[in-house]
Amino acid sequence: MDGGSQQAHSGSALKGKPRALTLLETVLATFLLLWAILIVVRLFHSGIAYTSRSMEQETAVFLAEQQLERMRAWSESTTGNVYNFDNLISIYNGTPVAAELPGFTITTRVVARELYSGCSQIELSQPSDRRVLTDSARTVQVEVKWAGDRRQVSLCTVLARPPLRFPDPAPSPTLPTGVTLSSPSDNPVPHLGSTSLQAGAIDRYGAPLRDLFYEWELVPISGAGTLEQSRAGDSARLYNWVYLPDGSKASTGGDVTVRVTARYHGQSVYQESERIHLL
Repeated sequence: MDGGSQQAHSGSALKGKPRALTLLETVLATFLLLWAILIVVRLFHSGIAYTSRSMEQETAVFLAEQQLERMRAWSESTTGNVYNFDNLISIYNGTPVAAELPGFTITTRVVARELYSGCSQIELSQPSDRRVLTDSARTVQVEVKWAGDRRQVSLCTVLARPPLRFPDPAPSPTLPTGVTLSSPSDNPVPHLGSTSLQAGAIDRYGAPLRDLFYEWELVPISGAGTLEQSRAGDSARLYNWVYLPDGSKASTGGDVTVRVTARYHGQSVYQESERIHLL
């Protein structure tokens, strides 16, 4: 009987081993399953966070583009007789303002932008006499911040001055308006001397119209002279002489006038000076 009991005990022990291995596999499988679930949950939360950040960034870009379009439309309008374009720099000076959506702030900065006419490389080679447009464009930067100013997007563009208009033509075609011409600095002009003239322009509201270039023309009446204009064209000097074939100078005397013409957005206007007497 001892032998039979011993065999029965050995059989029971052998039968218990498979059950121990199955329990270990179950524990390992459960651990792996929990680990996979944790990874999936973490990926799910990461996906939600990424989607939320993407939506916030899209919202910030939308707010920046909306601000730029508002500024563009506002700059093309007028308040009374003043073009809003001229007030961009003073109004949008970098002060943060709350956006329409909570949690976002918008900061807008506007600075003047110089443009060279007609080519940058050519004008940069003329440091003392460049043809520069200083009042025709503005650089605009819109910055949107959120998440406690830890995140931000910035958009930058250039706004051009809206087309202006010269004043309506005067009743007489010989008296066009829009171009202003100063009186000669010296009239009459001394023998072999010179005089200077300055040109400008005004819009239909009487405000200065800047960034124009002018063409000058000498109109002989009973005399002749030599006319030289600056590269920018806003000024010219009339010399009381003409060049002879041998290169020498001679004064003819008599009277002349000077005509200056400005062209802007398909409009062409001119002004003629008073009679200038050459001694």
